[in-house]
Parts: sequence; structure tokens; C-alpha cells
Amino acid sequence: MNVKSMMNCSFQDAMKAWNEGFQDYTVDLTMNVERFIKMMSTKRLSPEYSVLAYDEGKPVGIILNSIQPLQGIQSAYNGGTAVHPDYRNLGVGQRLIEASLSVYEKEKVAKASLEAISTNNPAIQLYKNNGYIIKDHLDTIELDKATFKQERDLTLKLVAHEDCKKDISQYFQGMPWQNSVDFIDERELYQFSLGRQAAGYALLSRNRDRLTLFHLQAVRKDKSVYERMLRALVHQFKEYRVVAFNTPQSYEVNEVYHKHASQKLVEQVWMERS
Repeated sequence: MNVKSMMNCSFQDAMKAWNEGFQDYTVDLTMNVERFIKMMSTKRLSPEYSVLAYDEGKPVGIILNSIQPLQGIQSAYNGGTAVHPDYRNLGVGQRLIEASLSVYEKEKVAKASLEAISTNNPAIQLYKNNGYIIKDHLDTIELDKATFKQERDLTLKLVAHEDCKKDISQYFQGMPWQNSVDFIDERELYQFSLGRQAAGYALLSRNRDRLTLFHLQAVRKDKSVYERMLRALVHQFKEYRVVAFNTPQSYEVNEVYHKHASQKLVEQVWMERS
């Protein structure tokens, strides 16, 4: 058994390790080439920081990593750990984690994070054994649009990230990696207004009939404002399903999402290591 940098492996081996490692996962994470490339691009995952495990030339495990400065902190993100079912409980996951931590140390990473399905106890324990702690639990919830009344006073408009970067920086602190405003180039930023005053912001993306809401943040903490922002959002995008993605359970807006949930799609743990 040996572990290699993805830089020294073929793309086909990386895809094979990923798809075979996630073949029996709770959520379908198997990929074709197009989806695999898009995932790596969106999450800023890099072959330079990612590792594969081999057994006699066969790829049997993988960790895809990203290392980026986020809000001035050199940060790493484990975008997925996959081990072939036949090689689990044999120390492959541990070898991959150790190799990743070695890369983090070399790149002077100050904070590392990852997410895991909340029922995946073996994976969570593996991360705990390597210094990760649970920061929060994350909910992905599809909203029932029929539960929202029409909002008459609050409006929203698409804004450029650079135009309001200073204004929003204080409202987008401490978010999970995939929800970060730093990845705005793949997403849309909307400002909610009441008259001439900014009431809040929404970070979202649209794909076919689905609107993914990465973050909804009111300027002032007030559950009634979140209700009104969601009303305006649902009214503006009538033709889309609305899914609130990876929202920490400790965030005030999470309670509002649950109030209007049609179904809870998945729950994850958000883990960090300093």
C-alpha cells in the first residue's frame, strides 16, 4: 500500500478511486468526467494538494483537498474522503488523512475543515482521532414555497460582489467552506432592500429548476426579517425549487428554514482542526 500525490496519478485513477469509494454512500456522489471537473473547480479542489492510495497499482482510496487563504487565514478543505469497500478498516483512510495533514503542514495551513454525513460514525471517529472536532451540524432543507405569503415591501436585486464587498464582509463570517462568499464567481449575490436601506443578502446559484441558497443573512438579527426575505425570494423565483444548503443549526435562519420545510434532505457534521 502506498499513497501518492494526485499530481503523479492519472485523472482516470482519481475518478475510479472516487466512484468506487462512494459506490455505497448514503448520498449518490458518483461522477462522470464533466461533473468531476465541475466539482473540483467549484470547490477549488486541487490535484497539487490531493492524494490517492494504491494497492499493487490499483487505486483504492482518495482525498480531494483545497488550500486557499480565506478571510486572511491559510485554510484547507477536505472535499471528500473515499475508500473502496473492500479496503475499509485496513488503515487506508488513516494513511490518506496522514498524507493530507502532511501537505497541510507543508503549506502552513492554520485551519482545516470538512463535512461528513452525520450518521457516518466510522468517518467521524477517524477525523476525531486526527484532531478534528465538531463545530456544528449542517442541514440541507427543501422549502415548501406554498407556506410563504407574498412580500409587498421588501425588494431584491442582483449586485456585484465588488460593489458591496465592504458592506457584506461582516455578515458572511464563519461559514462552511462550500457556502463561502469567497467563491462568489460561481454564484449570484442579491441584496434585499426596504426603501433605500439594505435589509440583507442572499448568496445563491440556479441550475435548471433548482435554486440553491447558500446563505441568507439579515443586516439585523430578526426572525421576521428572514421570513420577509424568503417571501421576496420565493416570489422572485417562482419557477424554481428552493433548497437551503448546508445551513449550520446554530444559525438563527435555520429555525426559519425548518418552519417552512417540505423535507430535510441531509444532515452533516461540520468539523474543524486548528
